[in-house]
Amino acid sequence: MPLLYAPVAFEAHCAIPLPLACGSNSPVKRDANSRTNTPVRRRTVIAISLIVTLVMAGCDRFSSVSADPAKQAKLAGVLAREQALKAELQKVSVGQAAHCPPGYIAEADGSGNASGKLVPLSRKDMVEKLERATVLVLAPAAKGIASGSGFFISPQHIITNRHVVESSTDGRVLVGNRPLQRMRRGTVVAVTNNSNPGSPDFALIRLDDGQAPGVLDINTEPTKLSDVTAAGYPGLVMRGDANYVRLVRDGDLAAGSGIDLSTTRGTIQSLQTSATGTPIIVHTANIYQGNSGGPLVDACGRVVGVNTFIAVDEKQAGRVAYAIHAQPLATFAEHAGTAAKVDSRPCE
Repeated sequence: MPLLYAPVAFEAHCAIPLPLACGSNSPVKRDANSRTNTPVRRRTVIAISLIVTLVMAGCDRFSSVSADPAKQAKLAGVLAREQALKAELQKVSVGQAAHCPPGYIAEADGSGNASGKLVPLSRKDMVEKLERATVLVLAPAAKGIASGSGFFISPQHIITNRHVVESSTDGRVLVGNRPLQRMRRGTVVAVTNNSNPGSPDFALIRLDDGQAPGVLDINTEPTKLSDVTAAGYPGLVMRGDANYVRLVRDGDLAAGSGIDLSTTRGTIQSLQTSATGTPIIVHTANIYQGNSGGPLVDACGRVVGVNTFIAVDEKQAGRVAYAIHAQPLATFAEHAGTAAKVDSRPCE
């Protein structure tokens, strides 16, 4: 049963925690990730209701109040309480909506709850997160261009497989995705000892200019049967993308802004240890040559593994997808001088 890497080479004719998001002008925005019944919003709604009530009470029959000292004193008390409620409301909202334009409200990102557990991302949020953080990696090769995938773990650093970039003799590579708007230059600054299947197979790329549109945290405690998503730029899929063809065939770096990320879903089938002692993940998400170095993420968008190789058995017409566990990835990043953020809270 042959083992195959998941990068692909082509002949070329030429060669941070995110801030709270602002919602719409509507007073309350409901979606799968919003929490309209949070303590802050409850206090906000209650305070607004009380203010409206008190103001209405003070305005009711105002002409008769102006001539009655007792009613004037009562009105003064009402206005004083109104000011106190306004001050309390300001304290509740300060630091949460101050960065939002007038008329907008701050919304939680839906990534956690009071129990400390993470909330699974919606499909839309998952795609947006992966599109910001996952990149196409191109390296010069003896014949054309070697192509693989990678992902940001910090604003300047990208993780990929060593075998994706080891054909670059000077460590120079190109990386890009839609949010980066064009292919950008990067430099390989650290690699593992080898890229043999079943061994730690990592490389760290530093972005030479610009910074990450998004980064991915790491979960070092994945569980069997949990849902996973593989993201990357497999050659078999990308060959149908006109922008990808323009990039690798014509050397049009601007075409990198139009390349569409490929994503597939599956489950963790097995948590194994390779012959070299490396923890690996067997999963059912489809990966192909070109997925190498791309992230395998859980339902909350955290990296649980790095897609690295596949095994194909022609007699049984079967194929198995392997990702290197996130634990050796975290160790590699730390030894390379940059730390990936580890978040192993439950995702429920």
